Amino acid sequence: MSANPSFNPWPGLTAYTELDKDVFFGRKREIQELLRLIEDDTLTTLFGRSGLGKTSILRAGIIPGLLESSFFPVLMRIDYSDLSPHPVDQVKAVVLKAAKDAEVDLDNLPEKMDGLTLWEFFHSVEFWSKRKDPLEPVLIFDQFEEVFTLGRGLAQAGAFLEQLADLAENRIPTALGERARQSNERLSFTDKGRTPKIVLSLREDYVSRLDSLSSLLPSIMLNRFDLQPLNVERAVEVVLGAGKSWVTEDVARYIVKVVGGGGAYTQTDASAPVSRAEEIEPAYLSVMCHEIYERMVVLGREKIDSELVAQEQGDILEGLYNRSFEGLSPQTRAIVEDRLLSPAGFRISVPLADMEDVPSGEIETLENRRLLRIENRFGTRQVELSHDLLTRIVRNNRDSRREREARDSATRQRKELRRKLIRAQIAAVSLSLLFLGIIVYYYGWIRPYTAYYKNFSRRFGSTYGSIYPYGRLSEAATKHRSLSLKIIRKGWFGKVQEMSAVDSLGNLTPNNKIGTLFTSSGAASCSTEKECQWEFIYDKKDRIVYEVSRDRFGRMVRGFVYSPHNEASVNESKGMFVGPDGYPQPQLTSGAEYADITYDTNGYEIKQMFTDRQGEAAPGPDDAFGRRFEYDTLGRKVKVISLDAKEQPMNDNVGNAIAWDKYDKEDNIIEERALDKEGKPILINEGFAIVKLKYDQWGNLIEGSFFDAHDKPLLNEKMGGVHIVKPRYDDRGNETGASFYGLKEDPVEGHFNNDSTNFHEEKMTYDGKNRLLSLSLFDIIGRKLTNQEGWHKVLYTYDDKGFISETSYFDAEGHKTPGGIPQGEVRE
Repeated sequence: MSANPSFNPWPGLTAYTELDKDVFFGRKREIQELLRLIEDDTLTTLFGRSGLGKTSILRAGIIPGLLESSFFPVLMRIDYSDLSPHPVDQVKAVVLKAAKDAEVDLDNLPEKMDGLTLWEFFHSVEFWSKRKDPLEPVLIFDQFEEVFTLGRGLAQAGAFLEQLADLAENRIPTALGERARQSNERLSFTDKGRTPKIVLSLREDYVSRLDSLSSLLPSIMLNRFDLQPLNVERAVEVVLGAGKSWVTEDVARYIVKVVGGGGAYTQTDASAPVSRAEEIEPAYLSVMCHEIYERMVVLGREKIDSELVAQEQGDILEGLYNRSFEGLSPQTRAIVEDRLLSPAGFRISVPLADMEDVPSGEIETLENRRLLRIENRFGTRQVELSHDLLTRIVRNNRDSRREREARDSATRQRKELRRKLIRAQIAAVSLSLLFLGIIVYYYGWIRPYTAYYKNFSRRFGSTYGSIYPYGRLSEAATKHRSLSLKIIRKGWFGKVQEMSAVDSLGNLTPNNKIGTLFTSSGAASCSTEKECQWEFIYDKKDRIVYEVSRDRFGRMVRGFVYSPHNEASVNESKGMFVGPDGYPQPQLTSGAEYADITYDTNGYEIKQMFTDRQGEAAPGPDDAFGRRFEYDTLGRKVKVISLDAKEQPMNDNVGNAIAWDKYDKEDNIIEERALDKEGKPILINEGFAIVKLKYDQWGNLIEGSFFDAHDKPLLNEKMGGVHIVKPRYDDRGNETGASFYGLKEDPVEGHFNNDSTNFHEEKMTYDGKNRLLSLSLFDIIGRKLTNQEGWHKVLYTYDDKGFISETSYFDAEGHKTPGGIPQGEVRE
């Protein structure tokens, strides 16, 4: 059978529709089970991660199945844009239009729709088929998670949820009862109207948000269907079912193997068995088949063979995205990326009229290429990305472009400023021009320039050298912090030469959590002092070649030597970890001595893999064999992913595979999440999955609260049952104490680390050099508390180098006691 250029049996990123039911394969079991759930109960929830084909199974499977029975299914997606009607009015309008299009008769239709609640509407209207059979409406809400994203904070979205809950629970709306009470009218409705069935379809990462509605909508917790990826056999069915005229079973299995992550394959192993443990995402499979079919048509072939499949391997979505813009104006790509994705990275729809500055015909071209989708919604043509799977690619491209534009703009401004300075100086005497040039050069590239920051990311070959600092601090702010990063550059525009960890007095402090390539932030160093200052050495072309860390006495702790720069591979480098004697020195707890580092186009480190001297994979920080990093548009590190020897996510010795951070506008980390290999929250060894943080005006942590994997408040059993920890500080940023609280912010007793003695509050004092002098423990009502080692208070004495020379312990009566290990020495 010849390939039809105008018909592709696989829609790519576009969802299957009711018209595609005959070419929709691989989901027979799910369709039957979901139909049973819908028929058995009023409210059904369908959820699954993006790319599993929720919309397709609804349109090509569920709706045709419902139409075969006495149901009237209505698929809708609520529009939360500013100019759209109220969501409740949207529901009524979509139902009325669907009834008209399907020639469904409506009886008892109220004359006035304004202000009519959903409960009134569906308890009044009767639905009849053309054969005069009664029909039961089924309201199907696609992409329901948008009520929590695009509808977040909108009063109309909240009102819609309340009315939907009243309808699902068959509960007379409060507003309706109040209206009847005020008018002294009796409520009278026909008993022929009925509560419709309701189906909510949403992404699985928003199910926890759905659970928050349980008090308003109890049945939301009951009737659920978790849509899973295709297994291998059903994925093969998708390929063969729709493409049996062009695909053999061996080639179909080869396609599935590629999509399932089998790597690069040759023709010889196209028929090799595929592991049933592999899971296949329908969206990727559809895109792969769509692209291969299109390629077959272009080449004029009659069959899809393994050679053609091999040509389409690689980053399919990225290739699809880039090819979609071929031959189009660069302006079109920028407009699509800027307007069809929210700042937070969510897919949004906009009126087609708002895209009028796109060159004529190019929006329609992108629609034909399946990148965009245009729909009529309430009399307005709306345009949006065709699938959620594109959001990550669009966001990455948008962010990279904006950074590139910002750099280009800054370069142009600097060039323009330089030209203006030159023109101005030409008008003056040559001596003034020379003097000004000397001043600019001296301050811009020669004279050391000092600034303070909260944190940094690692960056190679950028303006900032091997680190990129963020969270700028004024010098006044550093006087109220126990830790700030002092950055010294060679001039305003030069590379970072030194970085130091300093306290509020400007003194070097080892009390920091800054790690290296081979150590965790809290790992012991090879000397008795933890490093607190770092130097960066560059070659003549300002490329990083060597990093050295030192303690507060200037003694070298460790170093990292980069391999010679390779012009052919600017995004990769290698390096070796060395000790104070200059010889290779592995990590203290493993044999890792070398690192392979990969950078993105902006110079950020995005992957580190560790090896021993034989080149074999070796565990590095937290017993992981490598780490992968992700950054936000401001260069802040938002994800650290622990990798195994095969560069796949693994749970490290902390207890998680992914550490995820969220920042506020002051560059403080306000939320940390521990995720497993699948990206789902997981409890770590420290007894929590999520910690939420608050800070004072100087950036000092003043509250930390713990939550479980479902974002529910948690009593941390590792700390003796604590939900909230509230540290306190003096005006120099020294922590003067901390208190423990429960779920209702009620005072409780707990402990840090592995000490089993519970207390409510600890108090600490410091000398004029910010050195801890004393630490004491108290119970909930403020009484002195003695721990299991027998001490209530511990005092510290220091020698002239700042080392603790004597530690004294006292009980609650002030008597000296042998004591033990005090809290203040072991707590991170």
